[in-house]
Amino acid sequence: MRTHDHFTLVERSVLSLVHRHESRFGRHRLAEVLAGLPTGRVLEYGLEREPAFGAVRRGGLPAALRLLDGLQRRGHVDVDPTHGRYLVLELTATGRRALGLPARPGRHISTGFETPREQAAYDELVTRRNGLAAQSGCLGSQVARLSQLRDLVRARPLTPEALSRAAALPPASAERFAGLALEVLRAM
Repeated sequence: MRTHDHFTLVERSVLSLVHRHESRFGRHRLAEVLAGLPTGRVLEYGLEREPAFGAVRRGGLPAALRLLDGLQRRGHVDVDPTHGRYLVLELTATGRRALGLPARPGRHISTGFETPREQAAYDELVTRRNGLAAQSGCLGSQVARLSQLRDLVRARPLTPEALSRAAALPPASAERFAGLALEVLRAM
């Protein structure tokens, strides 16, 4: 059985691809690279020269998207929370550790937190969100987006109702995630 510390060569190649282009390209563009699709944008950015180009050519774009989704479910990649509306991918702290990379210094600054304590609460919310997503067989972003987790840390709600309002979580997500999130927020 695979653990979070064991990766196939292709998975490691995908993590390296995300690392090299962190916060520059979205899930679909990176999936095109993995599938070996020489689309206009892939060629425009020279991504056909990437070592991971065509790593999952046999399964095509659907296989590449499943691979990225699997790494997101396992908490190794996620959507960059600081990049606005365009959903670009970045390595998480877990993904960085898997590649033997150091943690990003000053990460609390790029997410907008003023204290390391807020950053620690945010990181714990991300970890718990990803755990719940893995148990549910869905993506972390389907439980709560990273921007919603940032909103929770800033608002520090103490009740399920306040939590739902603070992060604009859909009722199903709020119901599943409220207990875990409130435990972290109350400990801040």
